Formats: sequence, structure tokens, C-alpha cells
Amino acid sequence: MEILRRDTVLFDRFRILQYVTAGGQSFAYKAQDLHAPASKPWTQHVFVKQYHDISPSSQEAHALKGHFERLNTRLTRWANRICLPLRVDEAFGSVISIFPWINDRTLDEELNSGIAPQDAARYAFALVSTLTRLHRESVAHLDLKPKNVVFTRRRADSPGYITLVDFDAAQIDGTGLRAYALGTEYFNSPEHSHQSRLGAPSARSDVFSLGILLCLLLFGEHPYCHTTTSYADAIENGLYSLKSSGYHFEVVSMIEQCLRPLPLERPSSQALLSIFNKHHHSMLRVRDPSEEWVRTPSRQWAVHLTSLETDRPFKRHYYHSVELDSTQMRGSRIQLHTSLARIECGYDSCWIVIMDDSLGVLINGRPLHNGDWIRLESTQQVQIASTRFALEASKMN
Repeated sequence: MEILRRDTVLFDRFRILQYVTAGGQSFAYKAQDLHAPASKPWTQHVFVKQYHDISPSSQEAHALKGHFERLNTRLTRWANRICLPLRVDEAFGSVISIFPWINDRTLDEELNSGIAPQDAARYAFALVSTLTRLHRESVAHLDLKPKNVVFTRRRADSPGYITLVDFDAAQIDGTGLRAYALGTEYFNSPEHSHQSRLGAPSARSDVFSLGILLCLLLFGEHPYCHTTTSYADAIENGLYSLKSSGYHFEVVSMIEQCLRPLPLERPSSQALLSIFNKHHHSMLRVRDPSEEWVRTPSRQWAVHLTSLETDRPFKRHYYHSVELDSTQMRGSRIQLHTSLARIECGYDSCWIVIMDDSLGVLINGRPLHNGDWIRLESTQQVQIASTRFALEASKMN
């Protein structure tokens, strides 16, 4: 491919003005639309992406064009809330997308300069509303982060609105351009990194990332900024922290639910929007002390696995999410070559997810197969092959 230079003209219409930035998949430029009417000055500039990870005329190139065509068809009526390409084509030995130029500030820039509380609440509501509209159309963005949220104002004194950008990783009806949606560290969900165990990223992954953005807007800090472990471990084990605030307890409780490690335990974007609608008139804040939110420590769980076979004593204690593999089952009768199951400790419950059923797994007499799961409530009777265990989950606080 040939790197685009200043004054290069694309498709006899777009003249490159300057290089903007580079990413893991593309180079970005600002260009002038030579056909833009003088009566519409806001259309005179465009944003150009030159993909360096896609070969022209390849299957990936055709998929990219079809991807954006489907998004444009699906999201036409929400065009004022999203930014999709005006054209996807090939030139200079590369695949190129032309987008409208949005000459405004990203959420990242807004956060760095400071946001007034009333503006933060309004932006949060707009973000939840926009994501809900995407999900209603069976579209998941899957790369929500401050740099992909742009605040647009028609006038300096207008409240403005938000626009979501960068839909390269988006899924339509559960299908995206790439087999794996990677997301961005510090904003991606647990399933972005553990698809084989938690399932492929989905709309619930957007909800997790949205929870982080709402924390930045409403509380002024990242929910995992105080953890002493890695971000991957922190999100997998729910090691977030939120500052006490004057927001209504229903609002904060719902944001907490967005950050749960298990996708099934997170609310839908519609449920989140319902709570925001309920408290929109008060800018999400309390009206009397009974509605205040008091920060309490996250609940921790202790899970005990004990052999019921008198000739082979075995007992293990787990205090966080863990895979039952040969190491964790050492000392029992069970011989494992792969992980048998995964114990997931969420905020208010524990689950066991079967990963390998070749030995035969029964819980309370019910056979479970690969991919099946069950909530752990008090003591369960577990049989693996012919060996019986008691599996007990209890809250530590």
C-alpha cells in the first residue's frame, strides 16, 4: 500500500490535508471534500481511514464494505447519534473509508478539562439512551471507550449531543467482521479476554464498558483505579470500587450491576435506561436522605468442595473464580486432562459452569453437560464419574 500524502486526491473528490493519527488497524487523515456545497460548510471536511491490515480485493475488504452497508441500513434513523462512513472503496493499494468530520471534543478530552455535575448527568443519560437504541436494532458496538464518544454542539451555548464513532468492531445480529472482538484494555469486558469460558462478546459486553464510562462521568474516576491487581484479574473477580455520592441509590445500584463479571448477571441497556428515565427529572440525584447511596464492601464468597468418600479425604476452599483442573482437584480420585468446570463468584451469587462432561457430572442428581451452568445455593451434592462431593457456597460478609 502507498501511504497517503498531503494534497493527494482520493476518488477525484477528497484532498488530503493532514495526517491525524495511527492505530492498530489503520492510518487516519483529515481531508477536504472538493464537492461540498458552500451552503453547507460543515460538510467541507471529512475523516479518512486507510486500513493497513486489510488487503484490497480480499475477502476481508468485501466484508468490511458489506459490514458498513448493513450498519447504514440498520441504523439510518439513528444517524444523528452515530458516525458511519460515507464511502468504502479501494485506492493507492489499500482499503479506504470516508467518514463525516466531527470537529468536536471526545469524552476523553471533556473528562480531562472537567465536566459540571449537571452536564455529566445529561451526558450519561444520552450515552445510555444511544446505546439502548443500538441494542434495539441488534447492534453491539463492542469498543466503547472515551475516545469513541464525541460531544457535538451546534452553538457554543447549546447543550449539545453525543455521537458514537468507530464501529469497526461492531456486531450485527451477533456477527462481526472478525472472529474475536478485542476491545480496549481498561474498558473491555471479561468476556473479551475469556470467550471460551464466558461466551463471545455481546450487548452485555457493551453494558460492562458503559458501566465504566458512567463511573467516569458521574463519580469522576475509573472503578478499577484503586485495585492492586491487573485490570484483567480485577474485572474477572469484580474488584471495583465506587466513591460515595449524592446519586440516587437505584442509579448507583444499577451501575454496580453493569460491572458484574458474569454477563448473565448484568442488566440490559433498556433496564438501565428505565432507571435513568425514572430519575431524569432530578438529574439522577437524591431528593431526600433516604435515597442516598452508602458504599458497602463487595460481598465475598467462600466455596468449599469436600469429598464424601471416606477412603479418600479431600477438601478445597475457593475464595474467587477458579477453574477446576488437575491442580485444583489434586488429591481426589478424579484424573483430569482439561478443565472440568469453572466456579464463578459474582457480586451476589456463585455459579458452576461445566467445561468438560466426558467424565459425567451430576449435581443434585441432575446431569449437566458442556456449557450448562447452575447457581450454587448452600450445599449441592456433586458426582463426578463415580466420586461424590459436597459443594457449598457461603457469603463471607
